[in-house]
Amino acid sequence: MKECYSVMAEDSYLITDSIAYAQLPSSTYDSIQADLGCSDNPSRPPIDFDQYYLVGAKTLAKGCIVTYSRDINYLSSSNSLQYKIDVHQCGDCGDKRYNMNWVLIQNTETINPIDSLIVHINYYIESN
Repeated sequence: MKECYSVMAEDSYLITDSIAYAQLPSSTYDSIQADLGCSDNPSRPPIDFDQYYLVGAKTLAKGCIVTYSRDINYLSSSNSLQYKIDVHQCGDCGDKRYNMNWVLIQNTETINPIDSLIVHINYYIESN
């Protein structure tokens, strides 16, 4: 059996409370879960939303080897989080490699509450 994970229907998520977190299973692609031989509702770790936000952004790569560089910043001018992801793909295996790039962000008074999430994804194809 392959590694189980959730591939979400939306391209990005900003989860700020336990209610939205509990609703995540309704946003998974069941067909991908079934192809992986996984439960359609994999377990998720508990998160204290008084202390953290959960941010995710979906990427799809097709390389044999895929690496990621991630950077997240708070933009006070728009009261938003900016999430930058660089996806480096190497080789041509034909496999689709989904990643939700989940990250916990400490909830501080400086960034509470966040109005929006801005996502920038750059794809790079590397030669062998």
